[in-house]
This record gives sequence, C-alpha cells and structure tokens, in this order.
Amino acid sequence: MIDGGIDEQLGFQRHFSAISAPRQRFLSWSRLTLDPLVVAVLGASMGGRSVTNRFKILGPLEVIGSAGPIAPLAPRQRTILAVLLLEANRIVSVNRLADTLWNDAPPSTARSQVLICVSGLRRALADAGLGDPVVTRSPGYLLRVADGELDLQTFDHLIGVGRAAADDGRLTDALTAYDAANALWRGDPLSDVASRIVRSAGVALAERRLVLDENTIQARLDLGDHQEVIGDLMRMVAQHPLRERLCGQLMLALYRAGRQAEALETYRTVRRTFATELGLEPGEDLRELERQILTGEAVLHPMTPIGAGPVAVDAEVTPHMLPAAVADFTGRDKAMAEMRDVLANRPAPTGPPRGIGIVALAGRAGAGKTSLAVHAAHELADEFPDGQLYVTLGGAEGRGVPTGQVLARFLRALGVNGDDIPAGDEERAELYRLRLGDRRVLVVLDDAGDEEQVRSLLPGGPRCAVIVTSRPRLASLPGARLIDVDVLTSTEGTDLLSAVIGSSRVYDDLSSSLDLIRVCDGLPLAVRIVASRLAARPHWTTAQLLDRLAEPRRRLAELAYAGWDVRAGLAADVAALEPVARRLLRRLSIVPAADFGDWVAGPLLDEPDADARDVLETLVDRQLVAAVRLSGRPARYRLPGLVAVYARDLLAGHETPADLAAARRRTLAAWLRLAVEAARRGRGPVPAVSVTMAPEPGNGWVDRVLMTGATAWFDAERHGLIAAVRQAAGTGERRLGQALAAAAAALSEAAGTRGDWREFSAVPVAGDGDGEAPMRDQYRRDRRPCESAAAI
Repeated sequence: MIDGGIDEQLGFQRHFSAISAPRQRFLSWSRLTLDPLVVAVLGASMGGRSVTNRFKILGPLEVIGSAGPIAPLAPRQRTILAVLLLEANRIVSVNRLADTLWNDAPPSTARSQVLICVSGLRRALADAGLGDPVVTRSPGYLLRVADGELDLQTFDHLIGVGRAAADDGRLTDALTAYDAANALWRGDPLSDVASRIVRSAGVALAERRLVLDENTIQARLDLGDHQEVIGDLMRMVAQHPLRERLCGQLMLALYRAGRQAEALETYRTVRRTFATELGLEPGEDLRELERQILTGEAVLHPMTPIGAGPVAVDAEVTPHMLPAAVADFTGRDKAMAEMRDVLANRPAPTGPPRGIGIVALAGRAGAGKTSLAVHAAHELADEFPDGQLYVTLGGAEGRGVPTGQVLARFLRALGVNGDDIPAGDEERAELYRLRLGDRRVLVVLDDAGDEEQVRSLLPGGPRCAVIVTSRPRLASLPGARLIDVDVLTSTEGTDLLSAVIGSSRVYDDLSSSLDLIRVCDGLPLAVRIVASRLAARPHWTTAQLLDRLAEPRRRLAELAYAGWDVRAGLAADVAALEPVARRLLRRLSIVPAADFGDWVAGPLLDEPDADARDVLETLVDRQLVAAVRLSGRPARYRLPGLVAVYARDLLAGHETPADLAAARRRTLAAWLRLAVEAARRGRGPVPAVSVTMAPEPGNGWVDRVLMTGATAWFDAERHGLIAAVRQAAGTGERRLGQALAAAAAALSEAAGTRGDWREFSAVPVAGDGDGEAPMRDQYRRDRRPCESAAAI
C-alpha cells in the first residue's frame, strides 16, 4: 500500500543524493526503482510520503487507522494485539494468548478474560477506522493483515529484495534495499508491551536486525568500502564479541585496508574471548580466514559487482557452500547407505561413460530432508574435492527462486566474474555446465517444487552428483534414485531426544518418551521441538510435556519453538493446494476410520469417482496423505496425526455444519452401498433394512472398489465399518447406522468373524427397539435362535 507516484520517487532520488560521499558513489537506481516499497520506505525516512504500515512492531507498538492512531489500550489488550501481529494471518489459540498474558501460569478464569480483552481490542480497532481485522477461528483468533500493512512484513520483503540483488551480483541495489529495511526500525521492538514471552519475541526480532546489519556490512565490503566500515565494525564487535561473522568482517576490512597486523591481532583477541567465555576455539570459517590473511590469498579481495568491470579470478575456485551439518543428527542409516551407493566413487575422466549420480529425497514438511541432505553432503565431501554447491529453491510454498538467479549465484561461486555472467538463462546454464566440465562437484538443491525447477541446474559432467529434496517424489528426473524420507522409528526418536536432553531424562520415563514421539507422528521437526523445549526447561519431565500435547486442539500451538513451527509448514503446503484439494483434506478429517480406501474421496467431495481420486492423489503427492502399499490389493490411505489435527482446525473457518453433515451422510451411505453389494456377492443374506436404505451404485464405482472380491474388501474395511457405525450412532444418523450395522453384521457372519458381528450389533441398537429386528432376523435365518436371544 504505497502513497505517492513517480514524482515522489524522482523527488526522493534527488533527496537521496545528499547522502554522505563515501556511500554516494555506490547507490544505483537502475533496477530497484521497480520495487516501490524500497522507494517508499526510504522516502518516508527522509520526510517524504510513505508506505502505509498501519501496524508497527519494530519499535514501540503503534497502530494507525484511517481515523488516526488507536486509543490507548489496556496492558493486556496491548499484549494480545502484539501476539496477533507477531503471528499475523495465522491462528493464535486462546490457550496460547492466556499463557502469554500470565507467563505460562493462567488462572482458571483466563479464557473469559481473554474474550473480554479481545472484545475491547476489536472496539478500539474499529474506532481507529480499521474495521474488524480480528477474526474468530477455532481454536482462537487471527488478525488479518494485508500486504504492506505490517512493518515486519515490509521488513521481510525488503530483506528478500536485498538478498536477491546480492545473489545476482547487484550489490549497490542490495545495499539500497537494506537501507530501506533499516529505516523501518524505531527502537527496541515491542518495548512497551509488558509480557516476558512477547519480550522474548522482541529479542528474536532484534536478532534479525543484527543479521541485516551484517548483510549491509558484507555488501559494503564486497563493493570495496572496507575503509569506511571499520569504525562501525569495531563498535559492533565490542557489543557482540562472540559474533563470528562480525569478527570475520572486521578482520577482512582491516586486511583490505592494509592493516594486516591489526587483522591478525583481532583474531587473537577473538580466540582468547572464545577460550575464556566458552572454552572453545573459533569456528572453522574464522580459522580459515586467519590462514588466508597470513598467506595473503587473492580470494580476500573484493568481488566485482555486475557492471563494474572485470577482475582476474582464479579459474579453479573451489566453492564450499554447504550450511553447517546438524551436530546431533541421528538415524537414517538405510537412506545414508543408499546415498553413498549412488554418490560415492564417481567415474574417472577416462572411465566408461556414466550419467551423473542423482538422489531425490522426498518427504512431508518437517521430515528432515534438508538435515539428511546436508549431513550426507558433508560426509561425502571428500568424494568431491572440486567443491560443493548449495541452494534453497523455495519450491514448497510455490514461490521458487528463479533459475537464472540460482545459476548466477553458482557461476560466481565457481569463479565467474559478475560482468561475465550472461543475461539469458539458457546461456547461463551452458556456461554453468562448461565450468563444471569434468570436475568432481556435488550440487545440493534443497526444497525443489517440481522437476522443471531442477533440470536446468543439473551438471553435464558424469563426475558430478546431485542431491535434491522436495515434498513430491520427482519421479521423472532421469536416472534419479528416489528415496522417501519417512518419520522416525521409536528407536530413532528416543536417540534424538537423548542427544538433546540426555538419555537419563528419556529413560526415566520411557513410556512417556515413546508417547511423546507418537503424538509428534515421529516427525523429526516435531520431536526436535519437544526436545528443545525440554532442554530449555530442565525441571519438566517428559510426562509433563506429554500432558500439554495430549489435547489435540492445543497440539500444534505447543509444537512451535525458537523459530521452528510445525503448523507453519502445514500451512504452506495447504496454501499451495487448489481449492478442491484443500476441501478434500479438510473433509478427510471427518472420516472415522484410521485408514480408508480411495473411494471415500467421491462422496466427501460429491464429485465423480475418477475426478475425486485424482484430487486424493494430489494430496499424496504433497505428502499430506499417506498411501500404504499392500501386496496384491489396492492401497489404503490415511491422514498423518498432525495433518489430521490441522485439517480439523480448518473445518470451523471453511465448512458450514450443513455441508459437513451432507458430506458425512454421503460417505456413510457409500459405505452402506458397498457393504450391501459385498454381502450379495458373498452369497450371504442381505437384511432388508440395508437394501432399503442403500443408494443406487451409479457409474460403476462399486464394481471397481469390489474387484478384489467381497471378502478381501470386508477384511480391509471391517475396522472402518465399525467406526462408521459408531459415527452414525453419534451424529444423529440412526436409521443409516442401523442399516449399515445390519449389512456389516451379515458380512462378518459370512466371513466367520463372530466378534465383529457382536460389535456391529451392539453399537446402533443400544436401547433402540427398531434396530434389534434386523439383528434378530439375521440369526433366525441362520437357525440360531438361542444365540440370537443371547446376543441381542
């Protein structure tokens, strides 16, 4: 939401030219004027018209509507508003709001007090001319914020613009975007909100600003502005003496300014500080920088920004772009063995022709694909002495990094000067393959959206190898070894817990520890979150945290910690779906069976069988529904536990009670139709009440579902049928439930599963004379009157 037009932009450029001389020569508007947020934010910082940040948290909390600033809020209202803004456009549970207001010790009246505070907050927002952006969504509330209305969102956008420009070699443009992001800050974030939990979130925001400062310094260093940044760096290192990146930047600036001795003395000071404060040596990157300063290596000199002219670069630059490996990585032995088999021992240049080795890791959000890929890449680094390339492609959220941008980044890492990088994507891809040639380089492509995003980034030489991670299985990548990254086993889960909190806390109450892993679905991200929460609270037992996770409506709120958030990954996956797929996912959460056949999609959506099954397979591709392969039989499907919790959370805000009741009724009726037809084909008696209530089969879908035989179908569905009968009894579908129970009882009798018969007969007829007759008739037809009387 931007005020002003091109006149303001041009006026701002004239104003901007008054900036101090050392920075003047670097500023460029050749491309960034295309991003209006950069212009608007920097214009506002110099007195011009501005981006309309109605909600501001990068400093004291401010809210400005069309009628002016919001009236002063009560402290608890300010706290609730702060939390809703920190989680803008995401649901915040009432329980979490209560925990925040009373620092994890809410009173018994907390819920009612939260409701009163939210009501007052709504009135204040409306009075300020902001309408009613607070939306009630089970199990709490969300605050609707449009693009550009929240200063934190604008900040994140500008950081993204800056990073993209830096990755593309446009360092002056990156610096301009960073300046715009910095201009949004008005002081300590949320400094006027009296909540320990909110203050902790403010500390995390301040950390993001420090990263911005580091990025800004790096851009200035890369532009050759080393002399001018030394003073700022000395001040920042004094404030953050254990911040290795800042320390390294100061060493580099001093070295480039011809002050090599001071650069080395800075390292010695840092080393002493680390030894005194932490009992550790500085990290590998800082130690390597000291070595390079001692030897005066050319790689320490500034890079060449695009358009600044050529500089001689070593043609055999060895890139090392891998992020740090997870120190407490556990399990995944089978996957690691497969990866070694594909990636290790690449052929010699004179050996027989062979394609590049490709491993494609697929799994749901939080399954640990990135951790596995990075761990394997570090373990196999010696197999690739010519370097390792790494990039996050951002495919999961449907906003992938452009291929040309990735290629430009890789080319620079391989030693190509900025102005030697071609403009077109095809030319960049050709140069990329040429630079790799017959070198042994490992390429890690993290978070790919699909095969198309990957193909142009594949090397041409057979001595290279590639690791790709993605949500869907990238089955069409030629020659790729497809590896599904599944959830952790119980042993792997306890190993991970033990690595973080110590084995004694895990095995003191092994039952609760195993239950923790179970309620986390064995999902590595979720297990790591609970492990980190336990590590942060050594006075908690595993049983105490398990109790907090026991209530499904609270579970996802509890599975968020220190920037990790299971709900966020699920939300990104669901947001990328088509509307019909989102609708099916929501409605699958009302299916009572633990697993189900693909036929349920049709009645849930009220769509033709084939079309609905295609939608279901989309959910399988996105790892939101699990498909269980069975030998010689159709696959069964299930909603993973945390996905089911999230899908049920979505019901209240997106489905009417009438729509849900109709979907449930259609699904129960479809179960009845299948049970009746299976009983007929099994040559058993079919109760009249079941035949009367069963809908017509229609369109041949019943034949498809029963093609493996009535007995096989009943064997797969009998637990689901029991659950369906119970659901019918509990949701007012009494007659439908009785008909389904009668048909299922006939099937179970024919199959010889007497226990199932009794369970079917017991559920719908308790205290209901109308339902007893079909059960009694079933037994009388089979001439077992005594057993009939005893059973009923």
